[in-house]
Amino acid sequence: MPLGRQFTRSRDPFLVRSLAVTYSDRHHIEPHTHPWGQLVYAEAGVMRVVTQGAAWLVPPTRAIWLPAGLAHEIHMKGAVSLRTLYLDGRLGRGLPTAASALEVAPLLRELILHILKRGMLDSGPPAHARLAGLLIDLLVQARAEDLFLPLPRDPRARALAERIQAEPGEHADLAALAPAAGASLRTLQRIFPRETGLS
Repeated sequence: MPLGRQFTRSRDPFLVRSLAVTYSDRHHIEPHTHPWGQLVYAEAGVMRVVTQGAAWLVPPTRAIWLPAGLAHEIHMKGAVSLRTLYLDGRLGRGLPTAASALEVAPLLRELILHILKRGMLDSGPPAHARLAGLLIDLLVQARAEDLFLPLPRDPRARALAERIQAEPGEHADLAALAPAAGASLRTLQRIFPRETGLS
């Protein structure tokens, strides 16, 4: 499926499209958008999903819902079995209007994998419409998870935040990391609380 393609809703028979890809450690999917809402889920591995204002570390027990048109990028932490669904806007009622992390309960996980085996859900067959309806019900009922870290808008503070997230085990202190971001520690200490609410 061409990810950036615009689909004409009145003619497109599909309600749900799917994509299954395995990526290697440190693979990076560059910033992009989709005309359909996307459920980003990894059957195995951990992803870092980043939007303009937030970042999530996503294990296999969670998924990220991204509304249509929201720019995002994905970084792989170890080998990642990406299993993602794209939902036509006709299914969007009741789904979050902002990016959010959702708990993937066992039934939702199995349904995601079942839809992936089918490839796509067409609006014609009643069985497909029932599966799409069940998917929406499970997504609407999924418990929201507060897994995101707000990211600063200031490019210097953002560079520091992204470096720390990319290498959380690094032992360098903030005073040593600040110059590489292009600002003094004092400047960064003012920016972070103002733009993220975090120290």
